[in-house]
Amino acid sequence: MRIKVLVFLIPIMFVLTGCNASRESEVLIEQNDMLEDRITELETITEELESKLEAEEQELKHTNNRIRDLQPYELNELYSKYQLLFHLIENSPYIERKQGYIIDYKKEKGNEHFIIDYAEFISDDYSPNGFHIRNEVEEKDRVKITDNLALYMGEYVGSPEFPSNIELNFVIERIEEFKLGFYDFYFIEDELMLIVKRYIP
Repeated sequence: MRIKVLVFLIPIMFVLTGCNASRESEVLIEQNDMLEDRITELETITEELESKLEAEEQELKHTNNRIRDLQPYELNELYSKYQLLFHLIENSPYIERKQGYIIDYKKEKGNEHFIIDYAEFISDDYSPNGFHIRNEVEEKDRVKITDNLALYMGEYVGSPEFPSNIELNFVIERIEEFKLGFYDFYFIEDELMLIVKRYIP
């Protein structure tokens, strides 16, 4: 009787073992397919990034070539134009320039504001760095940000007098970093039109 039972069970064991092996094979195939899909996705992303990097390198190369090809008289001409425009801005009765710090950014009910503490940059030959900043009263002036605002608060381009233009979102995302700077604020009829980072040696 025992022999008959064993003879009956042995085929069943082979069937069950075969089923388990088949299921494990299916799982492995599914996992392999998922892994291949992920690898394909990563390869596509890598190709896109490489393409963007190549385009940016070409643009940078073109810009460098353009700067290299500038003749001395062209640079002098550009600087003269800058000085001319700066003189007009500084002496225009319609443009008001203030100086100070950005101490915060606020967005409420769809309106965006910079909170500004005004101060004054004063050239002083007796100070260690040739200047000092006077800030007798801490202010918190809430100044509305409009679409007309231009921000020249980025890295300096060739000279401390020429900070680069950047987007508002870049400033907002790094507001703690930009709180450390000192700025010139230009207003036209009480509307903030321009912020320029001042070089502090």
